[in-house]
Amino acid sequence: MSESEFHIRCTTAYENHYLYGGWVAISDPGEMAEEIEKILNRCPHDDGEDYVIDNYRGEILHLALNLGRNPDLEKLYIWNSMLRRHGDAFVAYTYCGFLPKDYRVHEKDFNERFMGEYETRRDFGREMFGTFYRETFGGNDVPDLFDRYMDYEQYAKNEVIPDIDEIRYNGKLFYFEESDYFDESDI
Repeated sequence: MSESEFHIRCTTAYENHYLYGGWVAISDPGEMAEEIEKILNRCPHDDGEDYVIDNYRGEILHLALNLGRNPDLEKLYIWNSMLRRHGDAFVAYTYCGFLPKDYRVHEKDFNERFMGEYETRRDFGREMFGTFYRETFGGNDVPDLFDRYMDYEQYAKNEVIPDIDEIRYNGKLFYFEESDYFDESDI
């Protein structure tokens, strides 16, 4: 994965018809704050203190719509860390709509909700039916005979998907369970 960065623009300079800013590597929130301060201190306008993020570069670009122009630096750091660990699955997770109000992502919630990545709904349905079959019939695998007669895609659609989130991202399907990790007031 390429290193993720964001570009800040000094709003004071912009309001005075001058474009000024710089790129900041996503790292520890304290280090990012120091780098932002250095960039703003070099601003040709003495009162340059405010900034907006006007661009993202690297893997974090996939989350730009959810991050916005003024994300908390800690949130930016956490999301970048989760993205590095979980890749496309984390991007899909951010589009589920079950993030808490403060958009703090918790590793525990992601791990509890993430059910897997699949090429097709049929693959997902086959695995879910296999789980159901093993739990019902004491650890036995689904007999191959079922593959000829069972419509796994329809099984997933009717029996499983109504209770979970299915997100298509980057040519793959990602599935997430609803979680009790957040109270409804947090959502």
